[in-house]
This record gives sequence, C-alpha cells and structure tokens, in this order.
Amino acid sequence: MLNMDHKAKIRHRVLVEGKSQRQVARETGHSRNTIRKMLSDSETPRYQQQVERPAPVLGPALL
Repeated sequence: MLNMDHKAKIRHRVLVEGKSQRQVARETGHSRNTIRKMLSDSETPRYQQQVERPAPVLGPALL
C-alpha cells in the first residue's frame, strides 16, 4: 500500500521535475496505471459512508 509520502514524491517527479510517467514507473517499480491514478487523484483520501445506517431501536420488552 502506498502512503501519502510516496504519492507526493511521485507527483513531484512527474509534475515538477518533468519526468515521464513511464520513467517514474521504472524507477519506483510501480505500474504505469498506478502512476496515472496518483496523478489524477490530487486530494487526500477520505472515508465516505455509503448508506446511512439506521439508529438501533429496541423492540418491546418481554417479561
């Protein structure tokens, strides 16, 4: 799994240093698809809840 430091270094190599995606892929050992995904995603990952969970409701107590 790649952390944000790796992502920042890869983005810097391509966008600032002007290296090609293929060259960065060779240097880092990641696939070109991975490099492309890192370049297209500029935001930090956030957790998003897909479906709102219902609040737990207690049923009638049986005594």
